[in-house]
Amino acid sequence: MRQEKDASFNPVFPVELLLLGHDARYVKNTVICMQNEPAEKIFFLKEGEVCLSYYGENGERKIVFYVEKGSIFGGVISLVLNKKVYGVSAITLTKSLITVFSKEVFFSTLINNVDFTRFCLCAVAKELWAMGSHLESLSFLECNRRVASALLWLTNHAGKVEKEESGELEHTFKITHQELGELASVNRVTVTNVLKELEKEKIIRKGSKTIMIPAGGKQKLKRYIKNIWI
Repeated sequence: MRQEKDASFNPVFPVELLLLGHDARYVKNTVICMQNEPAEKIFFLKEGEVCLSYYGENGERKIVFYVEKGSIFGGVISLVLNKKVYGVSAITLTKSLITVFSKEVFFSTLINNVDFTRFCLCAVAKELWAMGSHLESLSFLECNRRVASALLWLTNHAGKVEKEESGELEHTFKITHQELGELASVNRVTVTNVLKELEKEKIIRKGSKTIMIPAGGKQKLKRYIKNIWI
């Protein structure tokens, strides 16, 4: 019987291309690129954590995406669509090591290197999918489910993952109530109340500016969002 090939599409960044950029180290809370500024550079996250945020006209900040290690970010969508400015701001959440590319190098490599083109296509698709899911959450979910959905999203895109003896995964990430509120588009008081409820139900454990989802907690979060308790 013929075995079908895996149809998944998850290309890896061509490491030889890192020589075309230069490495830069950033401390926590550094603005890498600012919304509406000229999109002159593309960034590759080697180490650390970065979030993408959107600022409204009143200055209110909303977190829209967490960049995964080994991903590109910055003006990819803007440059491809010839928008010329960054659509969001990128801010480091921890000490980070980032490779910086000029837009000239980006376009030249995009045209001449098929592997890089595939990687960029996948990166843009992931970002658009995440933003679409985030907008769906904001549009249709009530506040407590928004917070739970944000936590569930974080288990796949940010923080530290450890495997328990049972084989199940434990997720830990550093995030303040304010930052979680920005991600879920709810106020800080709502976040505090929802986290208290989730902790009471033993779905999460809280530390100093950290939230830990223990083994089995991810499935409990999913049931919480669907309001189905077993």
